[in-house]
Amino acid sequence: MKNKNGLKQIIMTKRSDLTYKELEEDYIKECRVNNLSEYTIDFYVISGRTFGKFVDVNGLKVAGIKRDLIDDYILHLKDTGVKDITINTYIHGISPIIKHGMVLGIIEKFGFKDIKTTEQIKEVYTDEEPVYSNCQNYR
Repeated sequence: MKNKNGLKQIIMTKRSDLTYKELEEDYIKECRVNNLSEYTIDFYVISGRTFGKFVDVNGLKVAGIKRDLIDDYILHLKDTGVKDITINTYIHGISPIIKHGMVLGIIEKFGFKDIKTTEQIKEVYTDEEPVYSNCQNYR
């Protein structure tokens, strides 16, 4: 909603009534004020969009964000076949926003931990296989 000057009108709500989407917008604004990279901000937005596929971020009250919700999100991602390292990346993308809510005192404090990942070993070339045999075509 805009006022007569064309500026966005700020609607004050109780902090406990904030939705995740409103908290995300507040945090993104703070990131822009603090001159964070647009790539970092885009990472937060994309991670929030992925989180939004799991839960309705427009209707999720931040006071309802608990460790159980994050655990359910992790299990949901595992069930959809997402790799463990990618799950950690998604969690790293939403955790600053949730921690922002904790600093504001509207989300009960809890910790974030990376899930255990197993390193996948890639096949390497043997001594018999020519590694650079086709490189001449790219010159």
